Amino acid sequence: MKKTYTNFYIAQTYRTLVSQSSFLNNPEVKSVWNVYLTVRRNLEEFKQIALVIEDSENKIKQKYATDEKSEVDGNVRKVKKEYESEYLNEMTEISLQTTEVELRPIKESDLEKFFSLNEGLITSVETNILFEMMEV
Repeated sequence: MKKTYTNFYIAQTYRTLVSQSSFLNNPEVKSVWNVYLTVRRNLEEFKQIALVIEDSENKIKQKYATDEKSEVDGNVRKVKKEYESEYLNEMTEISLQTTEVELRPIKESDLEKFFSLNEGLITSVETNILFEMMEV
């Protein structure tokens, strides 16, 4: 199923699912094979898009990392005040762009089983991500 999301949502979803605290990395979470397999496959889809987003953001950061547009403050390079607005606008534009994602759907019955087996172990953010993957 195809869904359209902002790049911000895609990047956040990817970071949530790959984080050490994710249910995917929690040994206490009981797996339901179809849920686990589908989420892993969808994670690869999110990863490919997140890498493109990250590359675009890095290009913007490099553009503003010059001596002309930034300055060193202690150990940190910061964008100069006169370029801050321009920099933030470019970064925001990347985040707000939308991208179509081809998701493999999770059956509602499999998701219900997964949630009942793992009550209290899945965060509300992860729950929302899983609901986005649910078959409609």
